[in-house]
Amino acid sequence: MRRFLQFYDMSVFGGDNCAVNNRLAHLLAVPLVGCASHRLNLAVRGFLVPYDEAFEQVQQLMRKLRTLKQAAKLR
Repeated sequence: MRRFLQFYDMSVFGGDNCAVNNRLAHLLAVPLVGCASHRLNLAVRGFLVPYDEAFEQVQQLMRKLRTLKQAAKLR
């Protein structure tokens, strides 16, 4: 792989498969810079954990309000 990158004068390799990216980084003995959007997603999920119960209640309410008759009762 190193020869491939050197042959094409490349210093960065990108991919969209986490398992493959981890394996390539391991094979090349280079640090893996993970996807920023994935890290942000994990951080937001961690931040929102205390609100899980409230989100579940809102989701249950929205399921009940799917019909027009139920939604009209709110008006």
